[in-house]
Amino acid sequence: MKTLIIILTLLFSSIPICAQSRWISHLADSIAVSRLSIPGSHDSATGEGIKGVIKQGRTQNKNIAQQWQCGIRAFDLRPAICNNELHICHGPLKTKISFAAAIDTLLTLLEKNPDEFAIVLLRQERDNSNKEKCDEWSKKVGQEINQLGKRTAIFHPAITVGELRGKILFLSRNHYEGCNKGAIIKGWSHSQKGTKEAEIIPYDTDTKESARLHVQDFYSPTQPKLQECKIVAIKEFIDNAATAAPSIWFINHLSGYSNTLFGIAGLASDKGYKKNAAHNNRITYDYLTKDNRQSNSCGIIMLDYAGSEYVGKFHTYGRSIIRAIIELNFKNNR
Repeated sequence: MKTLIIILTLLFSSIPICAQSRWISHLADSIAVSRLSIPGSHDSATGEGIKGVIKQGRTQNKNIAQQWQCGIRAFDLRPAICNNELHICHGPLKTKISFAAAIDTLLTLLEKNPDEFAIVLLRQERDNSNKEKCDEWSKKVGQEINQLGKRTAIFHPAITVGELRGKILFLSRNHYEGCNKGAIIKGWSHSQKGTKEAEIIPYDTDTKESARLHVQDFYSPTQPKLQECKIVAIKEFIDNAATAAPSIWFINHLSGYSNTLFGIAGLASDKGYKKNAAHNNRITYDYLTKDNRQSNSCGIIMLDYAGSEYVGKFHTYGRSIIRAIIELNFKNNR
């Protein structure tokens, strides 16, 4: 009986997802991107697979193209310098895709869907305390973004859906150089309560204004009390996004791991990510679908196991939560 319920759930939940593969195309050009509800994937490239013997650190089991088809529009890509090229990693673990290949995947999808857009959240992985490596990373990433030309967006706080259609918006936690596209994020926080004092600073010198950024990215709620702290912060950020001005952006991470590999906090296990997703995605889904919720904005919400309703024995709500986030954009006949 349980197997039948799972099969039926997967069948029925897949129907709306297909229709949501082009959800941005149904939105008005005039809407500020900061006022949208955007589903995103944490460590997106781990869905392409992890190289090597140790298969830990995987937060997704769908690749980037599959995540797109499920409605994901914010992608967390973490390139590192590996053998003189930019390759996407998760901490010390190397995924099976290069930075250039990941961006090419998104550009191909945008060419086929020119009314959509993608937001790429960048972070330098590995050697980020090594000045020489940081300088090399900065140059290489800047060159990669610059050569994309008009397919990338110039950031300003009130950038609209119409301005972003067909483009990638790069928001980076580490400096890159050589182009005026995208922006750098200053003041990112991993604290239990997050921060309301971060900034998104445009690279375009003609854009004088920065955007204020609220970030919640507490990634290691390894005890019940810490899990509760994270849930409180997730809900607070969702509520704050509902009434915020267009100049304020929100990035709210449901992602994280609730246990570790052999009890070692620095080695996050696949099971820990699945367990965390089953807990946080479900609670957030319930919160977003409450009968009295009127808001059509919750900001960018970053997920583990995006698009996967079940992962093994874990009910991760990866389809349901994406649907709930997207549907907020169409409440009140926006």
